[in-house]
Amino acid sequence: MHLRRQLTLFLPEFERRLVDVVRQWLDPKQSAKIAAHVTLCREAEIANWPTIQSTLSSLNTIDVKLVFDKPIRLEDGCIMLPTQGSTASYDELRQKILGQLYKVQTPHITLLHPRNSTGRNDDLASLSTYPLPTTVHFTAISVIEQIEAGTWNTVECFGVRQ
Repeated sequence: MHLRRQLTLFLPEFERRLVDVVRQWLDPKQSAKIAAHVTLCREAEIANWPTIQSTLSSLNTIDVKLVFDKPIRLEDGCIMLPTQGSTASYDELRQKILGQLYKVQTPHITLLHPRNSTGRNDDLASLSTYPLPTTVHFTAISVIEQIEAGTWNTVECFGVRQ
């Protein structure tokens, strides 16, 4: 059995509904496995789980504000909402959690995962007219787990879940 664990910032309910409509249309496989989110820390980064969990428990507040740009397509077929402007609050939170293991990671929201993009040629111009959120405020970190290639499940939450 292969278990994966990550730290995730789920979009607040209103923004999540807007993004998940697009994700369900573009990538029904991935949207069935996990709701719209920004990955905070990947599994390799949080391998020392007891230390990470202790750090998460000591956080007084979670306050991350990200501004998203229009959808873009990467060479691998991925369609995502990149951030624009400062990602300082995201970077500072990662730094607090990871300490010396911290490395810069660019936050984004995946609309179409590259593994599900083969043969697709979605029109980004029409997608850009859809009312996707721009500024998103995150106040909670979710610890999520996936067994094999199944659905991601929230097993713990730190902060105020929206």
